[in-house]
Parts: sequence; C-alpha cells; structure tokens
Amino acid sequence: VVVVGLLLVLVPAEVGSRPLRDTRTEAGEPAAVDRACAAFGPADVALLVDARARQEWTAVLREACGVPAFGLPGVATDRTATRGEVLDVAARIRAAGRRPVLVAQSAEPIPRLTGRPARQVVDLETAEHQRLLRHSPSGLSPLSIELWLADPD
Repeated sequence: VVVVGLLLVLVPAEVGSRPLRDTRTEAGEPAAVDRACAAFGPADVALLVDARARQEWTAVLREACGVPAFGLPGVATDRTATRGEVLDVAARIRAAGRRPVLVAQSAEPIPRLTGRPARQVVDLETAEHQRLLRHSPSGLSPLSIELWLADPD
C-alpha cells in the first residue's frame, strides 16, 4: 500500500515536471537586484509610477535593498501616475527630509512626469517558465526586465 501510494504521488510529479527539469530560469536576476540596490542612496524613497514596476519592484526594493518604496495612487489599477500626483508626493517626501526617486519598468512614462532625464539601471533579457492555466508548461518564455530611475522636478 505504501509503495502504491508513493507511486501515485511521485509518478505524476515526475511526468509533469520532465519538460522543465533541465531548464534554467531567471538567470541574471541576482545581479540585476544588486545593480538596482546600488542605484539608491540612504535617503532615497522609490516612487513607482507604473503598474509593472509596482508589481515587480516594490518587494525587491523594500526587502532586498532596504529602500522605502511607494506605488503612487492609481498605479494599483494599472494606470500610470500623473505629473500632479508625482509632484505632490515628491514634495511630501522632501518635507520629511528624504529624496524622491521615480521608478518605472520602461522609459516611456518618465518624460511626461518630470523634466529630468531617466537613466536605465537594469536591462536584463532572461527566461521564465510558461504561464499556462489549462496545460502544464512545456518550455520557457522570454522575460525582459528593466528598471528606469529619474529625479522628479
């Protein structure tokens, strides 16, 4: 009975994971996190201005880098922040004696939010397991990870 029970548990797991067993995912991400952390100073506060940055970088910046990170209002609803929201929050951060830094997943939203140039801190092309709901993944999907920073006005 024990042997049959083990087979019922182990065989499906082996069959389901076989196509991905020898794949390597998310290569280069630890170095990307190190580059991101090095881009922030001790008084910096990260203002995440787009939904993807908020989803992918908030926990990394807070937990791995020790940088306070704040997703601007509206960003949680897949909306990019407005210039007014950025200026309002940036003023509050400065009043608290800290330095605001805009954070985005791409350079696209930054020009309309600030008059300052954006700089790319992370540019990584890697791979992740396919995200499938109805079938088991059978391979990898490309994953582009970027991190752009800028000072607000």
